[in-house]
Amino acid sequence: MAMDLDRLSESDQTYVGCDDAGDVGTDPDVEFPDGGAQAWLAILGGTASMFCTMGFLNAFGIFQDYYSQNQLKSYSQSTIAWLGSVQIFFEFACGIVSGPLFDRYGTIAFIPASVTYVVSIMLTSLCREFWQFFLAQTLLGGISIGFIFTPGVAIVGHYFQKKRAFAMGVVVSGSSIGGLVFPIVLNRLLYNNHLSFGWSVRICGFIIMVGLAFAALVLKPRFPPQKRNFDKSILRSQLYILTVIGVWLINWGMYVPFFYLPSYAIKQGMSPSLAPYMVAILNGASLFGRILTGMVADEFGRYDVLAAVAVFSSVLLFCWQAISSNAGIIVFSVVAGFFMGALVSLYPSCIVQIIPDPKNSGVVLGISSTIWAFACLTGTPVAGAILSAHSFAQVGDFAGAVVLAGGAIVAAARIVAQPKLSRRF
Repeated sequence: MAMDLDRLSESDQTYVGCDDAGDVGTDPDVEFPDGGAQAWLAILGGTASMFCTMGFLNAFGIFQDYYSQNQLKSYSQSTIAWLGSVQIFFEFACGIVSGPLFDRYGTIAFIPASVTYVVSIMLTSLCREFWQFFLAQTLLGGISIGFIFTPGVAIVGHYFQKKRAFAMGVVVSGSSIGGLVFPIVLNRLLYNNHLSFGWSVRICGFIIMVGLAFAALVLKPRFPPQKRNFDKSILRSQLYILTVIGVWLINWGMYVPFFYLPSYAIKQGMSPSLAPYMVAILNGASLFGRILTGMVADEFGRYDVLAAVAVFSSVLLFCWQAISSNAGIIVFSVVAGFFMGALVSLYPSCIVQIIPDPKNSGVVLGISSTIWAFACLTGTPVAGAILSAHSFAQVGDFAGAVVLAGGAIVAAARIVAQPKLSRRF
């Protein structure tokens, strides 16, 4: 249903087409099963794809710490962080291609991308030099993930409306599960079993191969391929622009703990054998944040909950510098992981919520992801540069400030869409 997202209704000053769930402009002729065997199989496929891609990326803190002590010990923390941040950049930036591909041809690129992704992991296991890691892990791996990531997320918009945030939370919880499993696997293989770096990474590659094979079997788009161009009016709407800017700032700061918490813990006196588990704790706690806040957001409004969670997350990041004991760092990992996980699951739901035609969820999410990619590219290296010049205190201040600013802009977008605070959005 074509509509002007900038036009406000004169009766209640809310966006035309905003239903009881806060969805803006969803085509009333499109029905959503909001459940059923095929819907939940598709969601499980999306979860598996997130486990294999974002889940493995969430273990980069282990790679960062290992590289800094072994193959890349002559490089600064900020330089090593570029390997992870550029990989995340490619994951999101490829959305401008993978999104339209998904809408027009379904999951046609999923299997080839899965093959090249597994190849990239196997090649990473053989690397010794910075440029080798960049080509294998960052470039080939990041681009491959970009063509796996979008179908896994966009599939939610094909099957769910009323339970959309919850379903999205289940999908992105795969990255939390992967972020819990892979750091533990790598830590035990590298440090406890003293397995070589090469075989430790290859074992992860075999696990990922199985997960992606399952995802390829069950990820089935519900809508037929879209041959016509989508309505671009959403890209010019004030609501969309504010949302994208707010989420950009949130992405700029929220990945900082995942990269630097192990190094911070060691600096505060934590055992080098225990510190890598902070990444696993972050990701384990984020699993609950992604699913539980999705349920809350479906009930009380996705924009409302996203803005609130961003504020809580910023407070935690500001407090990071005051924590020094092992117990305090572990508690911080649990609480911060919960709220950071909530952020990851909520903002895709907010974008899908305001797409007029759900058949175009792939292209709109892809364009949005490409914009956010630049935040992921620069956030952790900026934090690394701040750390090199100052201390972890300033790193926490940077991350907290940008996440807080992002939450404020998301709140502004919510007010633009629905000025009545008594009504959820």
